[in-house]
Amino acid sequence: MFPAIALRLRKGITLAAKDPKLFIRFAAGRWERYAVFSLDPGGVSPPADLGCDYQFRFLADPELRDLCANGPEFLYYRRRLAWFGCSNVYALFCRGELAHLASLVSPQQDRRLPLRLIRLQDGEAEIAACLTMPAFRGRGLYPYVIRRLCWIAAQQGVERVLMTTMAGNKASRRGIEKAGFHCCGYTYRIILPGFPYHSGLLYRWRKTNS
Repeated sequence: MFPAIALRLRKGITLAAKDPKLFIRFAAGRWERYAVFSLDPGGVSPPADLGCDYQFRFLADPELRDLCANGPEFLYYRRRLAWFGCSNVYALFCRGELAHLASLVSPQQDRRLPLRLIRLQDGEAEIAACLTMPAFRGRGLYPYVIRRLCWIAAQQGVERVLMTTMAGNKASRRGIEKAGFHCCGYTYRIILPGFPYHSGLLYRWRKTNS
């Protein structure tokens, strides 16, 4: 950790000497704005079956580890597996080919994240880390998986399911809203240069009356 910090400091000093204005913009970090969506899963019925070509199921730890070793697009899932210590990932397959991945996060697992955008409370769960594989985009699989996970959450006694996405991500917001969610607030985060998981949330807000 300390050698990495020292390296970042040296780079910062070099940048400050070469271009002070660029250094100021770099050192100030950047802000991100996330839209938070909410849904009571109790009123969600299982979505219509996609047909015999599709299979939706939970990925056990060994299968998720094998999947994470298959390419760089799964690096984030490998990190999350390390943070949580176990799988919370569900997958949708089409004729045996991976079509979509998504996680159903509990409050206990949320507390193990290095940076918590929502801070789940008891009785809540989050659908996160959703990924539709490129060959299957545009087929409506995203809202289908969301509704399946909402139904699973309801069977587990979850009273409120939350999701987040970048506020400007219109495609993601459409998929979330199509699944029945409504926007209940926003979370604001500042990312300091060189410390993506240690900068923390300087300001966080979401409505609690929805």
